[in-house]
Amino acid sequence: MSRSLPVSLAYIERVKLAVKRNGYPRQKDLADELLLSLSNVGNYLNGRPVDILNFQEISDRLGQDWQEIAMLEGSPNGKEDSAEPILDCPEEETAAIYVERSPVERDCFAALLRHFLVRAKWSVTDINERRLQIMEKTRQTRIASGFSLIVDDSGQRKSGNFTAGVVRQYIGQIGKIDNGIVVVTTHLYDGRKSLPLDIELYQQASSLAEEKKDPNFRKKPEIALELIERSLSGSFKGHARMGCQDLFPKKLSGSVLSRSQGRVGTV
Repeated sequence: MSRSLPVSLAYIERVKLAVKRNGYPRQKDLADELLLSLSNVGNYLNGRPVDILNFQEISDRLGQDWQEIAMLEGSPNGKEDSAEPILDCPEEETAAIYVERSPVERDCFAALLRHFLVRAKWSVTDINERRLQIMEKTRQTRIASGFSLIVDDSGQRKSGNFTAGVVRQYIGQIGKIDNGIVVVTTHLYDGRKSLPLDIELYQQASSLAEEKKDPNFRKKPEIALELIERSLSGSFKGHARMGCQDLFPKKLSGSVLSRSQGRVGTV
């Protein structure tokens, strides 16, 4: 089977109607939600071939049975007895590890992976902490003592209403106010290499149900302080200098100094 699939001509109108029916006013909103390019979504909706994994992902989001609507090889009506995709991999690299599985087994493995990514209870903080522990134990990625702790905020344009924090706000990446998300980040720098440390979503009061009274509402300096304290108590302990963007007031630096017991100096 080819790595690319088109929607069968008989189902093109149906998938186009499914876009708005599933809460996406524009094709771009669907593309942004799936983290795909607009051309991928456009090709799908107009019966042009798209990568089989993207085809399955878009079909699932639109509530469509991908095997039913796909125009499979040798089947103009989009039906075929064996519709499960097999990814093309170089035989010399996979011959020793590839195991042919039945369609039922392949469906089960795909369902388990999707469950883990979407519904399983796992902690982003725990996974990130584990990542940092591994990097600290590896010579190539280990950060030297006396590192600088850099606090920054970063924004990215994003449309739609399915992602938390999307609201009209200043996006530094484009230098103007637009729909998008903003995050507060911390990085380590030891004079030779830098390491992304933590990231936390900033949500404007207007994007929350109870606005400033909402328990999820925190100002950027408050998020920054939390990330700094997490850094000082986590895998990367020791003496650090802290660099802050102008958006963080001076009182943040004073608060950090008082809570860090002299372990952090401002620059």
